[in-house]
Amino acid sequence: MGRIRLKKLKVMNFASYESAELDFDRLEYPVFIVGDNGAGKTTLFVDAVTFGLYGSAFWPSKFK
Repeated sequence: MGRIRLKKLKVMNFASYESAELDFDRLEYPVFIVGDNGAGKTTLFVDAVTFGLYGSAFWPSKFK
């Protein structure tokens, strides 16, 4: 099975994010995702990537 390596994640008007951009090539490894409950960690990293790959996400009611 092949591997996927994210280089950049950019969202606009996605769920609670007006806009956000992460350039993974510029980040040091490992990357830790930390924040309060309800801060949008899953939305940004799981739902946005899933939406980008498959055109839909697990919780479609969250998206504008």
